[in-house]
Amino acid sequence: MPKINLSSQMKGIIAGVVVCAIGLGFLSALSQQRGRLRGIAKAHYKNFFRHRNTADGELEKEIYGYLQQDGKEIVVFVNAERKIRSISPLLYGSNLSPQMETEADVMEFVKKTGIRVFRFPGGEQGYHWGKGAFDFTDRFVKAPLAEIDYVVELCKFTDAQLIIQVNVESGTPQEAAQWVEYMNKTIKFPVAYWELGNEVYGDWDRAFMDGKKYGRLIREYAAAMKKADPDIKIGMDWAPATRWFFNVEAVKIAGDMIDFASVHWYPNNIDSAHPFQGRIHPFPEEVMANYLHIPGIVQDIRKTFKKYAPNRAKDPEVTFLEWDGATDGPASDFSPYSRGIAQWSLANAIFYADSLGMMAMTGVSVSAQYNFQSIGYGLIRGWDKNAGWGGQRWDGEIVRPKALALELLSKYFGDVFLASRIQNVPFYMRQKDWAPETYGGRVPYVTVYASLSSKDDSLSIVLINKHEEKSFPVKFFVLNGQPAPIGRLYVLTGPSLMSQNEPDPMAVGIRGYGVRGLGKDFDYTAPPHSVSLIRVPMIKDED
Repeated sequence: MPKINLSSQMKGIIAGVVVCAIGLGFLSALSQQRGRLRGIAKAHYKNFFRHRNTADGELEKEIYGYLQQDGKEIVVFVNAERKIRSISPLLYGSNLSPQMETEADVMEFVKKTGIRVFRFPGGEQGYHWGKGAFDFTDRFVKAPLAEIDYVVELCKFTDAQLIIQVNVESGTPQEAAQWVEYMNKTIKFPVAYWELGNEVYGDWDRAFMDGKKYGRLIREYAAAMKKADPDIKIGMDWAPATRWFFNVEAVKIAGDMIDFASVHWYPNNIDSAHPFQGRIHPFPEEVMANYLHIPGIVQDIRKTFKKYAPNRAKDPEVTFLEWDGATDGPASDFSPYSRGIAQWSLANAIFYADSLGMMAMTGVSVSAQYNFQSIGYGLIRGWDKNAGWGGQRWDGEIVRPKALALELLSKYFGDVFLASRIQNVPFYMRQKDWAPETYGGRVPYVTVYASLSSKDDSLSIVLINKHEEKSFPVKFFVLNGQPAPIGRLYVLTGPSLMSQNEPDPMAVGIRGYGVRGLGKDFDYTAPPHSVSLIRVPMIKDED
């Protein structure tokens, strides 16, 4: 392994990774325990991998179950032959503000991060695409991306697709249909996903309405827009559980016209406006736990359509078109930068990695984190200085840890989700806070996701360790396939769960290593507070 210049603190973190290494040999043999563990693997195989056609809920329990035995070593099984589903490349998306900077360094960052899709324009500001104007704000008058043609050029330059959020607060079905015609027929930059409104179920939204009115609106807009292009997909704003009747009413009226549900998901709302137990910042363990809420959201959407739109030919797609792990970042922040912000922390990056893995597992079609560039929520800081409200432009160096999680999975996770299972995982308990979107209950410290790349037949395994201080030795078994002995390891980590890259741009980062000793069974020690991704080619059978 080449020498890497690390601080003493980082050396301690990485030490857990390399404790068993000899030269380039990174993962040791299983020695005397190999025979016993292979016996477990064979017995486990019969129970774990036997069913192939199950309901979604049963499938999730089977392919991603946890079995805890205190004091036992952690064991991971990956079935390289059991392909659960394709992984949408549009999971790795972001929200595009008209005020996003368009300088070369920002564009290169988009490419480096691997963003595959942008949602535009977001919010409920009354955007009219033909004029590049907004009814309810003058904040975007000088914004670089107020004009739709500039947005298209940005997407072409960064090789990203576009999701359009339609103005229903001050627009018309005819205006929306003309937009479809312009994008898909006139300039031939096809847009498949069209979301009707932003959060019309909420009284904070300018288009606020009840579910019945929204259902009628969906039918009206969908008819006009699909006349322009019948192949587009129409999306509805999906209300949170506290407003579930909105969804029922809308689906009853327009369930046959809805192609996807758009979830806006902010599961941890502890901030200055919503303190909890006297705190305005969530604990890292609170942030990291909420990915476990995703299966319930996905199942609720599918069950609602099955019950109230039973004549549909297939389930609607599920999308998360706004989401983040915390909301405690300030709207304005000048140097010296704020510290102790969970939204900017490594803990939020771990939440991102778990959430993307869970979205892949549950078949989510599109996700767009919120948002690409802003002081509080952005992957990077700043907005264009000529547009005001947001301060100076990005310095070209500070990248939030959550952007690194997005980059890691976008670049190196495969496009086919594989069955995997983990045993003997320690848990911690997460108490629910005031928000119903938060998860409460047991949270595994260690999680695993596995995939295969259809391009080069490489196996990718993501192993996440949420523990602040403890490393965990893990024994891997790859069934029904032969990994090569040499691969690559990428580790996303930093000094602590609350580490952030403001003001030190190098505090949290991704390190890459060459590794040996891989195969059908191998060892790996997951360092504390880290996301590890092992990528290894699969050896094809000679016959």
